[in-house]
Amino acid sequence: MLQEDGGASIAAATALYTTVIERLPGVWRFLYSSWNRLPGMEWFRTSWMPRRFRETERRLRRLDPATVLTTHPLATAIAARMKSRASLSPRLVAALWDWHVQPFWCSPQVDHYLVSAPWQREGLAGMGIDPSRVTVSGLLVGPEFRAPLAAAEARARLKLPPDRPVVLVLGGGRGWGLERLVRAVARLQTPVCAVVLCASAERRARVERMLEGNRIGAAAIRLLAFEPNPAPYYHAADLVVSKPSGLSLAQAFACGKPVLAVSPEPGHEEANLAELAREGAVLVPRANEDLAGTIERLLDDLATRDHAAAQARKITALDTEAIVLEALGRSSASHPAALV
Repeated sequence: MLQEDGGASIAAATALYTTVIERLPGVWRFLYSSWNRLPGMEWFRTSWMPRRFRETERRLRRLDPATVLTTHPLATAIAARMKSRASLSPRLVAALWDWHVQPFWCSPQVDHYLVSAPWQREGLAGMGIDPSRVTVSGLLVGPEFRAPLAAAEARARLKLPPDRPVVLVLGGGRGWGLERLVRAVARLQTPVCAVVLCASAERRARVERMLEGNRIGAAAIRLLAFEPNPAPYYHAADLVVSKPSGLSLAQAFACGKPVLAVSPEPGHEEANLAELAREGAVLVPRANEDLAGTIERLLDDLATRDHAAAQARKITALDTEAIVLEALGRSSASHPAALV
């Protein structure tokens, strides 16, 4: 709904965001951590920004839902503004699909919050939100990630070698930091099979050009463009190397796989990394250890990998679907629920 309504505005905002985090990461870190202390930012968040989405407002009014579930701060701001102006009166449930808490995502008009991890409930309580209005639901991932699938079977399906470690490398939807990760894999002296999900054919071509003449290690590297069902690759992996995004990590955790979390995007992913590393749910390089050395060390240390995967499972071993449905409650046929 938002993507269709926003069109060029969302594309322009995405391009601006990408430019800033790549070229001026310090500026973005400051804005991300200090927005609520900057003059005019609250008005921008609660008024100017949501007013750009008139068609979304019209659709919500026509639908007249009993419950609205939002999964993005912009969607939350739109529904909250409509509630404050009495043009919509649903129960508003906001899902925080990340691993930390950011006040930008919250609103007095939100009736209930769904969060990924227990410490987020504590963070919201510190902001004055009653813990009874917060449910730890975990992140919703497809059943194919939670379904048991032995690594050997997954490798056979994907025609991956059964006799060497498999490393899955991810850079998210934009391929953030992917070149750095692939360069490290290309230097590995341990014979591994590395599968790289590049997110697009264009990014795959760029990474392939970068690798020409630079395959100096013992890794066999398989570059994939867009993979509609990455679950078997997670199940096949001994180690997942990824930036600390919300969904990619939730998928790895659901598969019971250890994650080496590196190359966070400034702001929200740096905050994700701090929280997850504190809980021991992800692995990180040691001080002054290069990335290739970290991967080599972890591939040789099953106990450390297993411990990280177990810590992650403590956070994510939830029946998320049932918890979310219970938190949403039942809507009548005449007043359905809406996902924004």
